[in-house]
Amino acid sequence: MKTVVFTIASKNYFAYVRTLMKSLEDSNPHMDRYVVVVDELDDEFIALPRNFVLLELSRLDLPHPKCFQFRYDIMEFNTAVKPFAIRKLFEQYDRVIYLDPDIYVYQRLLPVENALDSGNNFVFTPHFNGLLRMMVCTQVKWILCSREYIIWVLLLLINVLIHWRWYRGGLISWNINV
Repeated sequence: MKTVVFTIASKNYFAYVRTLMKSLEDSNPHMDRYVVVVDELDDEFIALPRNFVLLELSRLDLPHPKCFQFRYDIMEFNTAVKPFAIRKLFEQYDRVIYLDPDIYVYQRLLPVENALDSGNNFVFTPHFNGLLRMMVCTQVKWILCSREYIIWVLLLLINVLIHWRWYRGGLISWNINV
């Protein structure tokens, strides 16, 4: 199966991006690597050597891209383009894996690959993996420390139920800023 791992970042985050992509090249060389860049790219930036493919906003088929960019601050804009990038990458790949740019991959992503190969449509891995930490959180603290986890579980359910349409439409029409 053809697999791609991608991340999304602004140019100011590219030290993290390069570290992530190098770790993927070392640990998962069989996977293609893409980076969605939400900034406008100049020739100097495009000419920099890299071990990944740049995926520019113009290739994501964003509806009304300038309006779309105007609705979000830069951090939220990075998140808002994610479903469009996933859809674009699924045109070429059987498996699409998203990783935040501030992650370092130490070994092959075999558990993720196995889960996808065994029929799972999605594999969700939260930023933290310590059961003890989760157990000692109070209920309110748990909600606060797992905000992103809860949001992505909800988005995952939305995707499963209605194939990203509501989410993409909401990003365009309602300026969802979580």
